[in-house]
Amino acid sequence: MEILTGEKYTPEKLRGIAADFMIKSKNDFLPFLEVPEENYEEFCENTRSNNSSWGGQLEIQAICNSLKIPINIYSNEGQSPIKMGEEFNSKNPLNISFHKHLYSLGNHYNAVVKK
Repeated sequence: MEILTGEKYTPEKLRGIAADFMIKSKNDFLPFLEVPEENYEEFCENTRSNNSSWGGQLEIQAICNSLKIPINIYSNEGQSPIKMGEEFNSKNPLNISFHKHLYSLGNHYNAVVKK
């Protein structure tokens, strides 16, 4: 997927960005996870390396803060998009879609790209 300056981000690269930011900002994320403190870095490394590990709102927030871009999350349930990082004034937010129970993995996020 391409955002902002045309840089391409693969899912693997975005996972790494999220993991790096969460490791550096442990105190901002640990209270919201059901992970013992001694397993926190292992959790982050699993986020980085395991494509079957589900990323959620915390990982999206980490990407938003690390890249300093807004992220809009669209859902097929008809509500307005959830907007994260509105403090990062950008005309080109990263747009993703959230799908409940998509595929056998359950909840899933996908990139939204222009045709």
